Amino acid sequence: YKIINLNTQKITGITNKIPLIKSLFFYLELSRFCYSMHSMLKSGVEFIKAVKLSAEIIQDGALRDAFLASINEIKKGKRIAEVYSQIAILPDIFINLVVVGDESGNLSEIFFELYQIFNERFKTTIRRFLTLLEPTIIVFMGIIVGFIVISLILTVMNVGAIKF
Repeated sequence: YKIINLNTQKITGITNKIPLIKSLFFYLELSRFCYSMHSMLKSGVEFIKAVKLSAEIIQDGALRDAFLASINEIKKGKRIAEVYSQIAILPDIFINLVVVGDESGNLSEIFFELYQIFNERFKTTIRRFLTLLEPTIIVFMGIIVGFIVISLILTVMNVGAIKF
């Protein structure tokens, strides 16, 4: 388990350095967290337990630790919106909608809305990534084919230069 966990941390560290992939995984993690929160709150699980369980599915260590640390602040009596507004890595839309959900007492539906928003952002980021990846692959394949053609031409020219 430790080896798998260390490899996951290394991969997360590498992916967090590539801007487009970083946002891709960030939106995926947030959408999974929000959907998990929605499901648990809708089923009647208390908020703190739902946060703890939902945070455990997050692969990104910084995001997971931020949500797990928020549990202690909420237990101290701070409002949910106040605690989440102090987490710098969370997007403004997350904080604003949680404020609305906290005040209206409808957090389950708010987390479903957040799931839909982040899932759509995830899909949009994937589309962008693939749009950028296609020309890169075409150029790479062109370079490979170019090297093959040049090596064949040079071989044919060298065969013609042989004296019998």
